[in-house]
Amino acid sequence: MATDPVNSLPANSRYRSLNRFLNSYDTLFQLWKFACVGAIATLIQFGILIFLVQMFGVAPVVASVAGYMVSACINYYLNYKITFKATTNHKKTAPMFCVTTGVGLFLNAVVMSCCLNILHVKYIFAQVAATGCVFVWNFTLNKLWTFRPAAGQQEDGSSALETEDLKGSVCRK
Repeated sequence: MATDPVNSLPANSRYRSLNRFLNSYDTLFQLWKFACVGAIATLIQFGILIFLVQMFGVAPVVASVAGYMVSACINYYLNYKITFKATTNHKKTAPMFCVTTGVGLFLNAVVMSCCLNILHVKYIFAQVAATGCVFVWNFTLNKLWTFRPAAGQQEDGSSALETEDLKGSVCRK
């Protein structure tokens, strides 16, 4: 198997993708944008959670799921436009986001249930724990799968065929 001389990893796309993911300043900036977008979605989820529990006596896990589903719609749009600047068609990206978010929703419900029924913590603290777990899951899958740039595209939307010549200017082929 060929080896990537710069990173000493096997030169197949799986390892290159993982290496770029782990060592990229762009990833840190995306993580920051993802956290900001997530903060908006989290405020919406927590608002719905608290409203439904306090005003209508809805069970915390059910209220959390309702809040999660509403916030996911806003989360998709903001991540598509701002965090990942996706260029892929919504017909492809939206179902992938739904799968990622669906697993995140399941993870959210499981963590909430465990925190409430096993650890006996207040529902707000259970939601904080669930949000942390889901944050890690969602960012990783959205970065590597859902909003992965289309073939031939860089993460910033530029063409992969752009290269730097000896003078440092960009040449388009």
